[in-house]
Amino acid sequence: MMRNFLCLTAIALSGIPFGCSNLISQAVKPSPAQSLTGSLTVAAESDTSTYWAVSRKEIGVECSGSGGTTTGGYSDIDEGAQVTIKDESNKLIATGKLGKGATADIGFGGACAFPFSVTNVPTATFYTIEVGSRKGITYSAKEIQDKNWQVNISLGG
Repeated sequence: MMRNFLCLTAIALSGIPFGCSNLISQAVKPSPAQSLTGSLTVAAESDTSTYWAVSRKEIGVECSGSGGTTTGGYSDIDEGAQVTIKDESNKLIATGKLGKGATADIGFGGACAFPFSVTNVPTATFYTIEVGSRKGITYSAKEIQDKNWQVNISLGG
C-alpha cells in the first residue's frame, strides 16, 4: 500500500513513473466480463395443457412454447424470449435470448428445453436471471462461479 502511495506521489510530482507502471496497469484493469449459459426447461403439466409426446426417438426434436405447443401460462416462453440479468441493485447488466427448444425426457409428457447464452456479464455480488415475464432467480457470485457460469432453470411439472 505504501509503495502504491509513493509511486502515485512520484508520478504526481514529476510526471515520470519511477518503476511503477506495473502497479498502475493493475489498478485500472477492469474485471473481465463473463458469459453465462444454460437452459430453461418447461415441463409438461399434469392437466396436459402443456404436453410434449416424448419417446426415445423423439428426444431432441424441435419444440416451441407459444407457437401452439404450449398453452396455459407459458405463452411468453419460446425461441427469442428475452433473458435478462440484473445485479444486486436491480440494475440491468446484460441481456440474451432463448434459442430453439428441443424435447427432453424428464418423465410424464416430457419437456421442452430452451438453451440460452448471455455474453459480457460484468462482475456483481448477486445475479438475478429473468426469462420472459417470469420472476427472476437470484444467485450469489460464488454460486454462479461454483456452477462454472452455467445455470439450468425449470418451469412446471
